[in-house]
Amino acid sequence: MRFQQQGRVFAMTADDAMQSDALIQGQCYVKNRFLTVLYDSGASHSFISLIVAREVGLDFSELKFDLIVHTPASQNALTSLLCLQVPFAIRNRTFIHDLICLPLCGLEVILGLDWLSKYHVFLD
Repeated sequence: MRFQQQGRVFAMTADDAMQSDALIQGQCYVKNRFLTVLYDSGASHSFISLIVAREVGLDFSELKFDLIVHTPASQNALTSLLCLQVPFAIRNRTFIHDLICLPLCGLEVILGLDWLSKYHVFLD
């Protein structure tokens, strides 16, 4: 049995994201494609849709543990895939960050507390 770690997100679907005034949506540019990004200070990690990661041709690696991601809607998702050192641009600034793959529905990228802290981003 693999070691397990806990994670959390506020929303895993576009409908969940639309129901909150606290979440901010925007766009990022990954491998010649604009993606919808959700800035989620309640997310423990940063995530990318597994389908989108495949579509844009990102390389996959395996986490050393299984990540169980919890949402306020009591939905859990188990993942062990991530894309390492993904370069993406937001407003002409390039960032490089690891993105964990999740089965997101209607969302493409979630930038969580790990990314917000690393780049000293303040959401207002």
